[in-house]
Amino acid sequence: HLTERPSKPVMAAFRGAARAVGVQPELLSGADRGWGISRYRALIGYVLIRRLGYKLKDVAKCLGRDTATVSSLVSRYSARIAEDEELKKQSARIANIV
Repeated sequence: HLTERPSKPVMAAFRGAARAVGVQPELLSGADRGWGISRYRALIGYVLIRRLGYKLKDVAKCLGRDTATVSSLVSRYSARIAEDEELKKQSARIANIV
């Protein structure tokens, strides 16, 4: 895990990540449970928590989800990313933008 604390406030990083994937932050934290938006939630959760070192509870608050839900989606995303080069590239690109 990262020992360095992220320099940007979590909300600013969340908004930057949403812009990077072309989705309104309000959609990510809203009620939509469709596959498309859920996929972006998982990607952004993964990037903010695993790549950039933000706290799970802070990212969960940005996404409008409880910590157990975000923890679960990030874990599932991590498993998928291990097998998918495209997802790896996409998450690296977003981490660099944010």
